Amino acid sequence: MNLGIKKSIESPNLRERVYEILKKAIIFQEIPPGQKIDEESAAKQLGVSRTPIRESLCRLENEGIVKIIPRRGAFVAKHSKESIIEILLVREVLEGFAARLAVDHIDERTIDEMKSLFRDFSESNIRGRSKDYTQADLKFHTLIVKKSKNSWLTSLMNTLNDHIQMLRLRTVALEGRPEHSLREHLKIIEALEKKNDSLAESLMRKHIHNVRKSVLKNIEGD
Repeated sequence: MNLGIKKSIESPNLRERVYEILKKAIIFQEIPPGQKIDEESAAKQLGVSRTPIRESLCRLENEGIVKIIPRRGAFVAKHSKESIIEILLVREVLEGFAARLAVDHIDERTIDEMKSLFRDFSESNIRGRSKDYTQADLKFHTLIVKKSKNSWLTSLMNTLNDHIQMLRLRTVALEGRPEHSLREHLKIIEALEKKNDSLAESLMRKHIHNVRKSVLKNIEGD
């Protein structure tokens, strides 16, 4: 387990920093799903006692990211088929609505920013740049939710986003999915640019529906 830290944390908000580092390591699968989290190793890497590690793991358990099993320890949660369906169904509705709302607030600068996220990707090179594409995908969806200008929708999406990111890393490796995803993103941008709110919502919902189909197909093929 490598947390990417080589020196002690020097921060007045030590507990918060420990929490953020552990959470990021899990979300970006530096600690993979199902793996036990070694409290002693984490404490040594971060240069802290085990107390902030345990406190952070309890917080992460409350968020559904970690599962603590008595006398066995803390493990990175694995999403069940049922939870994946539920997460992506909710995401489809919320992000579809976010795309519809974003049409009224999006400007040329944001459209250019969205286009620039995918400018260097093509169907021939995207599979070899999965990490970069995952980051572009995350920024794209974040921009749309931000431009919805709806604080309640944004709050609901923030609750889901950590789990979505874990699924995002899972789908980027699926055969054919990155190439389809790229085309879908570009169509959504085009609909936003044309100020077509119903089409933007429809394309976003279809995009996330396709993600759900791909993930479930992969699960059933395991």
